[in-house]
Amino acid sequence: MSKSVLTDEEVADILRRISIVRPLIITHVQDTKREKEYVRDRISCPICEIGMIDFTYHGHYNRHIQAECTTSNCVSWIE
Repeated sequence: MSKSVLTDEEVADILRRISIVRPLIITHVQDTKREKEYVRDRISCPICEIGMIDFTYHGHYNRHIQAECTTSNCVSWIE
């Protein structure tokens, strides 16, 4: 069974994508005055510019984010 290992460049690209999208989610949540709530919403994707970022923000508990673009292999993560 072969194991897929990411290169340093691939990891850097993943982190770059997250660092672009995550602040936009936080700003969206703050702009809608829901920082202390559980928020399930979506925003336009700034990475691929065609997909939508579906996300959940756990403001009522630990403020973690789970997000995924509707375009495959664009950006996704779970905190």
